[in-house]
Amino acid sequence: MTVKTELIAVAEDQHAQYPQYRGHWDTWSVGTLRKDIKSRGAVIGVRGENVLVDPDSLTKPDDPEVVAGWRRAGFIVAYFPDHYANGCNASVRARDITIGDQR
Repeated sequence: MTVKTELIAVAEDQHAQYPQYRGHWDTWSVGTLRKDIKSRGAVIGVRGENVLVDPDSLTKPDDPEVVAGWRRAGFIVAYFPDHYANGCNASVRARDITIGDQR
């Protein structure tokens, strides 16, 4: 079993009660955290941990949401299995995650 399939299995298990999430993470990549990540003061990921990352979510300066001031450029969505909400997506700085398949 690859790192990606293990992470997807964990995510789908944590969201088993929500059938609309089946297959949601299939196109995502594996990323490695370059530093500890916090959300609302709680650590949701530690340096060196592998997480699922949606490479298509990277915000660029010319994205409409960035231009409108709703989001900042350079952020990406990742799935954190240890999130205090029993596994959850979170938007984090892209520079804090190295993206690449860790088979």
